Amino acid sequence: MKIAVITSLSGLNSTLRDPSNDGFEGVDYYAFVDRLHDVRVWRQRPIIEFSKDPHYAARRNAKLPKVLGFMMVPGYDYYIWHDHYCEVQTDPREIVEQYLQDAEMAVFKHARRDCVYEEIHIVALSKFDSVESLNAMHDVFRRCNWPSHAGLYEMTSFMYKNTPAVQAAMLNWWDIIVQSSSRDQLSFPLAAGMNNIKLAVLPGSAQPYGGNNEFFPSVRGKLDS
Repeated sequence: MKIAVITSLSGLNSTLRDPSNDGFEGVDYYAFVDRLHDVRVWRQRPIIEFSKDPHYAARRNAKLPKVLGFMMVPGYDYYIWHDHYCEVQTDPREIVEQYLQDAEMAVFKHARRDCVYEEIHIVALSKFDSVESLNAMHDVFRRCNWPSHAGLYEMTSFMYKNTPAVQAAMLNWWDIIVQSSSRDQLSFPLAAGMNNIKLAVLPGSAQPYGGNNEFFPSVRGKLDS
């Protein structure tokens, strides 16, 4: 069983840190970064700075290894993504055995909402993305006749099998992101649903502040400044 853990750090003043447990034996750790950090466990790779968005380029650049990690570090059976301020604190093999035997991806449900349309409204009010991008995202859902309250997930941390169906879903997810909003938790339900991906729900929350889960908790308390 080959497992890769992937994270990314782009356009922030935060510092990449090694896992507090020095990583799990037999698991490879990859960090896609825009500058080198003083770490031992992470195998650092240069981030691909493809986006020319004047406001959200760093965020979009960081999405590439998040969504297409199976292409950027190929050859693994399972992939874990977590944002840079989290870490894996449960042996990934235990997560695989418990949650990915009968499912293709393991994710956290959103702690407060279950509707992409409500989430688009919240993101717009918070100015986390441009109105144009969010309107494009809304149009994608409407064209697909996506129903309200069909599920929403926290994509701070997740895990997946490297199967053809999951690869197709991830490529579909990336396609939607490129077409519209970089807020990837908006587009994930559509990509997973259109490809009939069976999801396992991890207990707890992956929220960066106040989240409570035993697998990929936030270990920073707050982003480094």
